[in-house]
This record gives sequence, C-alpha cells and structure tokens, in this order.
Amino acid sequence: MTEPIPQSGANLRLRIHLAKSIYRDEEPITCRFVLRNEGHEAVLLNQRMLLDLRLAESEVYFVIKDRTGHEYAYRYVIIPRRVVADDFKPLRPGEELAIKYDLRELFGLPKGHAFTAQAGYRNRFPHPDPNVEAWLGDVLSNTIELYTQ
Repeated sequence: MTEPIPQSGANLRLRIHLAKSIYRDEEPITCRFVLRNEGHEAVLLNQRMLLDLRLAESEVYFVIKDRTGHEYAYRYVIIPRRVVADDFKPLRPGEELAIKYDLRELFGLPKGHAFTAQAGYRNRFPHPDPNVEAWLGDVLSNTIELYTQ
C-alpha cells in the first residue's frame, strides 16, 4: 500500500479502505472512500460526489488496474446534472465525508486477477455565487491491492 501524494496547499486527505484483500467470485468488493479535513479551518466542498471516469466532469473517480497494466473503466454512462449552490457544504476540521462503493459492480472486475486501486476527488466547479469561495483542486488517495478468486 502506498501513501497518498501530498497536495500543495491542501488540507484534505483521501483514503480508501477494503475490509479484506481477497474476494470470491460475485462477492461485493465494498470500498470505503473517506475524504477528511485535516486542516484548522472549515473547507467549502462540492459534495455532489458524482462518480465517473477520470477524464469526465465528476468529483469522484477510481483508477483500477490489473497486473498487466490494463485499466478497468467505469461501466455506466452518466448524464450529470448541473452543480448547484446546495451541493456546496462545509467540511469542518476533523470531519469526514465517507461513501461506500462496490468496485466489482461499478467496474466489472473479473475473477482470478490481482488489482491495484486508487481514488481521486476533484472539484473544478466554482460556487455558483461568485462571492462565495469554494475549494478547487485535486486530492489522490492511497493505493490498495485486491485479489479476486
């Protein structure tokens, strides 16, 4: 497992966790995605938390690769709604935003493979009110390993 790369000026930390590393065929691979404010001030975050491809206009993405380097794509087509003011909420110091994702369902991971997974959170959308400053940037998680049987 590798540690996340520090983001310049960021006070957010992203970690992903699995309950175990080996999963049987058809067993859900539940990944816990935890975004934590490790700073001393509240951060106004876009919490729409749309999951999509790494290159899409989403907030959450995963990069999942097998040992050959083949990258598994997110299986669903998303038509995102606009980011609105209600999507922005403060994350206070020490608070976490946690979400669970089934990686097998979302990425169609086949049995009999070893994988690495890393997640990212990004916000490219300013708050709709130009007088309100929201956090903009990218945060990468640690990298985890998992195996399917």
